[in-house]
Amino acid sequence: MPTVEELEAELAVVRAENTRLTGETKSAQTRIHELNQESMGHRQAAKTAKDELDGLKTSTAATLAEKEQARSAAEAAAKAAEDARLAAETAAQGVTTAAQERAINADLKIAAAGAGAIDTAEVLTLLDRSKIELDDKGEIKNAAALIEEMKKAKAHLFGATTKTTTSKSAAPPPAPNDAKPATKMTDEEWRAARAAIRQGKKI
Repeated sequence: MPTVEELEAELAVVRAENTRLTGETKSAQTRIHELNQESMGHRQAAKTAKDELDGLKTSTAATLAEKEQARSAAEAAAKAAEDARLAAETAAQGVTTAAQERAINADLKIAAAGAGAIDTAEVLTLLDRSKIELDDKGEIKNAAALIEEMKKAKAHLFGATTKTTTSKSAAPPPAPNDAKPATKMTDEEWRAARAAIRQGKKI
């Protein structure tokens, strides 16, 4: 089972990677905008060529052939620009999906560690990902509930949580089932969650 420090290091790497991927997504979106403008220009050029062709129907066969060639070239350029725009959109979607998947896995690992998982990687491998629920920002909102369900179904994947409290005072109230995603935590909340993991408590 990875240590809290290893999980923190992994989460830091994920956050850095997400920052890099966000930058790449913005670059891709900028390129999509440029391609949209280029595509619009080619479509306008094709329309202009077509209008000119329509107005020259009485011209000689040689002139008509030349105009038709220009129109075909403009249409081919417009199609190429549109294909490039679609390819850029697909690439941007792939970058966004990869960043989202890394953030989801980071939140699930934090929840699994807090629940006493012996091997967080194995827990994530066996988890039924079809039950993952995302909020309007694409972040997981039921990580703790999924891990708790897994713990009940496959208890052998989890060890007993360790209680470090030595006083006889009452234990603090249990945390809610759905912990706040790590990507939404403030620095203070993250430090509290980390301390809870070290004490064997759920986060």
